[in-house]
Amino acid sequence: MGNHFDDQSTKRISAVVRDVESQGVSNLPPIQKHPADGQFLWFVLVEDFDASTHEAEAEPRNWTASANSGAGEYRPDPAVRYTVRDTTEQSGASEGSWVLCRPIGTENGTVWEPITVTGGTLFAKLDATLNAGSSCEASIWSGDPLADSGANETVYDWFLESGMKLVSGVKVMLTMISGKWYVTQSNTCSVDQ
Repeated sequence: MGNHFDDQSTKRISAVVRDVESQGVSNLPPIQKHPADGQFLWFVLVEDFDASTHEAEAEPRNWTASANSGAGEYRPDPAVRYTVRDTTEQSGASEGSWVLCRPIGTENGTVWEPITVTGGTLFAKLDATLNAGSSCEASIWSGDPLADSGANETVYDWFLESGMKLVSGVKVMLTMISGKWYVTQSNTCSVDQ
């Protein structure tokens, strides 16, 4: 799948790119993809699931990296709407829910299926050591019983004291704060770095 442009559009796009490059804007840092991009995508439902179709409209949340640090946050893209289909009819999601989805079809565009729903909380296991004031990758766990969903997120420390860390493999609870997933609880004590 992809966009196909006619010759006229291709020429206009090429002219704009050449114009931008000639002004020196091509030296901007590259767009950084968040680890969840591609196979998984975060949405916020803008309506409840329809009782008969089990579908709802949703806004994607795009990872926007900071030009200075490489860190970033999720920002809304209200100009775009996608269809999310609750294939199990048991997601429990409603308007305003954060929903991590995977693509399941292309009926009139891509249709997305929830793999985990959150009101701002996720369960995960750290994929690397999380040092105080730092970030690392974590595997998102969902379902009943909880199991690795295959999705990963960058998570940030919120509560570790200076010089402390959580080691890889620790189970954590994540909370969405200002567009980032912060570790707010763990199943073990932190240890010295």
